[in-house]
Amino acid sequence: MRFEKKFTFSLTELDEVRDLILTSNLAFKKVYTDRFINSLYLDTYNLDNYEDNLAGLSNRSKARIRWYSKSANEPFSLAKSLTFEIKLRSNAIGKKLSHIINFKNKNLLIAKNNQKLMKQIRELVPKSFLPYIDGYSEFSLLSSYNREYFEDQTGQFRITLDSSLTFSKVNLMANSSNFNLEKISTNYGVLEVKLPLSFEKKIYEFEKNIRLLRPGRHSKYAVGINLIYNN
Repeated sequence: MRFEKKFTFSLTELDEVRDLILTSNLAFKKVYTDRFINSLYLDTYNLDNYEDNLAGLSNRSKARIRWYSKSANEPFSLAKSLTFEIKLRSNAIGKKLSHIINFKNKNLLIAKNNQKLMKQIRELVPKSFLPYIDGYSEFSLLSSYNREYFEDQTGQFRITLDSSLTFSKVNLMANSSNFNLEKISTNYGVLEVKLPLSFEKKIYEFEKNIRLLRPGRHSKYAVGINLIYNN
């Protein structure tokens, strides 16, 4: 379990936000190589997960398939592995369950049929995941964004900086082979801080250092669903 808080900022401020992170008195440094994160979300036919998020339910979960790439919107058929994730959230406290799926047969997930793909996933993930995805039968949203990683000297106070966010409707055939899909972009980025519960007070020190950030609830999933179905 960890404390998580999100902030948004204008993309015109991206370089300045990055500089403020690196020069803050909390001594952050950049770690890992930047990479694009691609996510394929699951929901019910009636988008109950989306509705729960809008309602601000304190206890909720979401399920997604995630893969990493050097470029935006890379099809999952090119990924070396896929990660199936369950995100659990209780107010500002978050927890993530992850299971990496490696495929000997790269065609395994290239399914034209939503039900077949769901069946494959249920057979491949640990049984302990199933209670969290029971009822999820639809692939509802595709998202892609560039992520940068930062840590303090302890390695426990972590920051992720996301930009180049795009969202698309799901077309399994296109998602697995090519992404000639209509994409909607945002004009802002998202910064998220993640740290042990015992470090919570450091959040306030961090906010004083970076005045450009706007704190508040933010869900890429809720934003993406709203954008692709209301444009």
